[in-house]
Amino acid sequence: MPKNRKLIAVSGGVDSMVLLNNYKDEDIIVAFVNYNKRKDSIVDQQIAIDYCNKNKITIEILWLSEEHQGNFQEWARNKRYDFFKIIYAKHKCQELLIAQHKDDFLETAIMQWRAKRNPYYFGISKNSQIFGMNVSRPMIFKYWKSEIYEIAFELNITFNEDTTNFTDLYQRNIIRNSLNNKPIIVKEMIFNVFQKINVLKSIQNIKIISKYYEWSNLTYNVEFLRNNRNYSQDLIFKFLIHNFKDINISKNIIKSIEIFLLSPQNETKKFILSDNQKIGKLNNNVIIK
Repeated sequence: MPKNRKLIAVSGGVDSMVLLNNYKDEDIIVAFVNYNKRKDSIVDQQIAIDYCNKNKITIEILWLSEEHQGNFQEWARNKRYDFFKIIYAKHKCQELLIAQHKDDFLETAIMQWRAKRNPYYFGISKNSQIFGMNVSRPMIFKYWKSEIYEIAFELNITFNEDTTNFTDLYQRNIIRNSLNNKPIIVKEMIFNVFQKINVLKSIQNIKIISKYYEWSNLTYNVEFLRNNRNYSQDLIFKFLIHNFKDINISKNIIKSIEIFLLSPQNETKKFILSDNQKIGKLNNNVIIK
């Protein structure tokens, strides 16, 4: 088995082509997805193929042509990560590299903030687990988009521009185009604010983890939730992600579960999470049914 083989997600755009160029001399595999959403998507694909052929890099391509239903962004994400997982396992990779950068971090953080969400982490983390893969984003805290362009021009790296990035087709694009008009020094200030918020959140999360293990040692006693109302919804969230798979966890669902668990009238009832996943109470403890 290769010791540190990396799978690199490449789109043919400037971000991923610069990332690919940074790792071209290492043990890598390239994964390219053609959604056929733009007429010039074949240009993106050929750029990736030509680069890989020139540098003797294995490239795997997913060609999509079927019609999607509902949210395109969600559909596309599921399709590409399903594909990445297959290639990751096929080539025995240890890491998946994604070409996200500081602008991507800031766009995500601002979207979360405007939606009045309260995530455990604003923006995009450098490392994560997705579909059982170790995902790394080497440029997320390193480069702004403008700096990536500078690297590409300096090193004469070929790429194709996705013109949909400059439209207001998606909410993210509106935020992106707004940030493009701001100097880097202003973006750095906003970036640092979210970084400081995340440090505070990490401290808070340590407290929540400590409370969760205390609660689990008490076999998820409901009285513990009553005595820790400031943490009750966070504890319920951790209980759900630790014990259930493939369920939709929203603030409203967590609030409903909190009401269900703390109500003395629900001792014999159950809360349905999905067709075959339920929670209930027995002897004042939360149980899985």
